[in-house]
Amino acid sequence: MVTHIWRILSNKQYLWVKWIHEYRLKWKSFWDAPTVASASVGCRKLLSIRYLIRDIFISRIEDGNNTFTWHDIWSDNGPLANFISYRDIKLVGFCGQTMLYDICSDDSWLWYNEWHNKYPQLQHWVIDSHEHLFFNCSFSTQIWSYSASLSKLAIDGSTWKDVVSKLHPVAHRKSCDDIAAKLLFGVSVYFIWQERKRRLFNKSSMSCAKVKDLIYSTLLMKIMTIKWRHSRHVQIMKADWKVP
Repeated sequence: MVTHIWRILSNKQYLWVKWIHEYRLKWKSFWDAPTVASASVGCRKLLSIRYLIRDIFISRIEDGNNTFTWHDIWSDNGPLANFISYRDIKLVGFCGQTMLYDICSDDSWLWYNEWHNKYPQLQHWVIDSHEHLFFNCSFSTQIWSYSASLSKLAIDGSTWKDVVSKLHPVAHRKSCDDIAAKLLFGVSVYFIWQERKRRLFNKSSMSCAKVKDLIYSTLLMKIMTIKWRHSRHVQIMKADWKVP
């Protein structure tokens, strides 16, 4: 039964799943659909056990087009419908079928700002966009400044577009400096992302100095494992990085 529920929630490409979404759920959230007497025994059985197993189904957000804002579990606070009243939802102009994609615009929430005071669970919510995560927060800004100081290629920037435009000309180059710059970019992104996950899910954090040390040591090990050609440029690069 749990497998059947998972297939419904994942909208798997089965004929019976499509039938349930179109004729039984009528594209409502599985968690909010009413149990009607005309439903088959199997459907009523699935709906009767849904709240017993609800906590094990966490929605994968992706672009938000397949996540029901109020009824799916996509945040640490559980379903938003558990504490946000349906009256408030309607007053903002949303409905039970509103998708997560529909409540975000330009890195901000489309609900009333007063909600952050009315509902304590929302007080510290911000949309963690790529621009904010990798470029606009103080932590990532320090990391990029450090990475830029290590590389002869200026890979710092304010947006993804800026960084990509700087890296694009060297994407296929194979000089030692260009390879080191591209490796440095990848390592920096990796450790910024790891720190984000650590703070969100483990409720812990590392200092900026520690992350800088990890970036340097990881890149140094990578440089040491590459089989470089014997040339003056490679020797200079190794000297700059203090490769033993």
